[in-house]
Amino acid sequence: MHPFRSGLGIFDSAIAAAYRVGQTPPPYVQRDVDPWLDEALATNTFVLVTGSSDAGKSRTAFAAAARMEPEPLLLVPASPRALPDLLASEAVVEDGRPAVLWLDELARYLTVPGVRPALFEGVRAKATGQAVVVLATLNLTDHDALLGAPGEIGRSMREILGSAFEVTVPSEMSPAERERAASLYPGQEFGTGIGQHFASTSAVINRFSEYLREDPHTASVVAAALDWRRAGAPRPVSED
Repeated sequence: MHPFRSGLGIFDSAIAAAYRVGQTPPPYVQRDVDPWLDEALATNTFVLVTGSSDAGKSRTAFAAAARMEPEPLLLVPASPRALPDLLASEAVVEDGRPAVLWLDELARYLTVPGVRPALFEGVRAKATGQAVVVLATLNLTDHDALLGAPGEIGRSMREILGSAFEVTVPSEMSPAERERAASLYPGQEFGTGIGQHFASTSAVINRFSEYLREDPHTASVVAAALDWRRAGAPRPVSED
């Protein structure tokens, strides 16, 4: 499985790409939570990986799926609106092969009409009768917003999130993680979190500052999108 295939939502870092060997992905820095995540995937049918936007949760979750034996079939919905039909159906997989339903940024899926708690129960592989593991990621800000949603929607969100086994990826690197990262990526100084380092947050900030000076219209669109996320709104911004 390749972590940067289309639709997975995993950031393809230019910094990490410089350390590729041939066509293989850049080396994965083992996280301290990996053993817990491996155990969670082996014993649960719904695993939720949470963390800040720059914690590296999607890469960590994917690496855990790739470590599963035998190698699982990765099921990725074509779009959030395709999820209800996918959950309601029986996925056909190869005999004896496990399957992982990949839901990166779970908030995008939970706000789709028709997504109910019952849909996450008993997702089965048609060929084997084997349960499919739902592996999702969720930003901590969105997590809090979903838990605090009012009314029936809020109750549904809390029921769905409560049914998942949750593993949180810390933003800050432990000394052991920093040592492993330095070994795999010589010449890089990991003073910040690993996700923040590879995403080169400072470069993004500098680019936005340039837009403020040279293209105020684009900068205002980006600022509005950031305000929308900071407000905790789980739904995408509409064109209206």
